[in-house]
Amino acid sequence: LAAVQGMDFHDGLTSSSPLEAARKTVRAAVAKLEDDRYLAPDLEAATRLVSTGAVLIGAGELPGLETA
Repeated sequence: LAAVQGMDFHDGLTSSSPLEAARKTVRAAVAKLEDDRYLAPDLEAATRLVSTGAVLIGAGELPGLETA
């Protein structure tokens, strides 16, 4: 979440295609943090994206990582 939030601060600049796809996958599940809010639901959603592999699948193939 911190990395995606950091990427959001540099809106207008783009990263690699896989990282941009991963960012979009995260943002589809977790809104940008603009105001203070209870973060437990965001952390749970991000945990699901990682534990199910959805963030990797959304990003496509990432060098050095296997999604099997």
